[in-house]
Amino acid sequence: MKILYVCFEWEGSDGGAIYDKKLVRALRDTGNEVVTYKISRQKLKRALFPVWVKKIPLEVLKEIRSLAGNYENICVSHEALLEVVIELKPTLFIVHNYFPVFEFKGNKFIEELYRFGAEGAFARAFNNCENVLFLSFREFNNVKNEVNSFKAIYLPPGVSEKTKRAERSFEYNVIERYGTTEWLPKKISSLSSGEIKKLRSYGIVISKGKEDFRSFMLIEDRFLSGFKLKLLDGLYNGDFVLSMADLDEEIKALGLPIVPYVYIPGFSSLIDFIKDDAFGRRHICYTHNEYSKLKSYIEDKFSWNSIAFSLVKEVYG
Repeated sequence: MKILYVCFEWEGSDGGAIYDKKLVRALRDTGNEVVTYKISRQKLKRALFPVWVKKIPLEVLKEIRSLAGNYENICVSHEALLEVVIELKPTLFIVHNYFPVFEFKGNKFIEELYRFGAEGAFARAFNNCENVLFLSFREFNNVKNEVNSFKAIYLPPGVSEKTKRAERSFEYNVIERYGTTEWLPKKISSLSSGEIKKLRSYGIVISKGKEDFRSFMLIEDRFLSGFKLKLLDGLYNGDFVLSMADLDEEIKALGLPIVPYVYIPGFSSLIDFIKDDAFGRRHICYTHNEYSKLKSYIEDKFSWNSIAFSLVKEVYG
């Protein structure tokens, strides 16, 4: 399969860039010829509304249009590239965040800011593509029963390279933090210096980065949008996920044999969890055998190559 894949530059540790890089690699590894056209975010201006749409210069659109003429199969990744979707009418449009259902409990201003104009913008995009891939089951579920001119597909992001970490010991006093705070909702969600100081006063070690042991993994996002990229990675590594966003619907859709996860609705709940029964030890009751089964399930169903195979099958039959 020969595919033109249009996306943003793979800059830094942005979740979208990580997703595109790994999916393109998996598509190539599974026998597809993928040519990428990368657009630099830094060179683009933001639309007034919706605030998440990027304005694409005419010369860039012209260049992409000329290149696209050589390809039957075109993929555009990311809703911010709405103008590219409308211009190219791609075979596949990958939606990282479906903003009509963006939810930020406790911050209605941000919620309405990202929702404003979103429904009409997505309707225009959906009218100009054949297939739409949702990374979030919650977002897919919101549109799957509507009468659409496109085929709605749900596939979560894959998991990273194989690891032996799930076989290691569990460190009860460590909380790992992941991700960046470049995006406004993430910046607002991020733990404050005062909250970090309070966690440390309880003897908690705050870690950022890959460790050689299992531990608690904190998803700090206090909003629902897209799929939390580190969720499957954390579970696959044998970590116990503490999430400040309610991911019950996403986790149920994954069909996991065990679910080492607790929803923490606020910082005070996180403190309660830490204080409860030796830092939640009663929750960590899974055996190495159970973790091994979970790891094998995730490896089989959600490896990047498995995701790439499933995606090609869904789009092209």
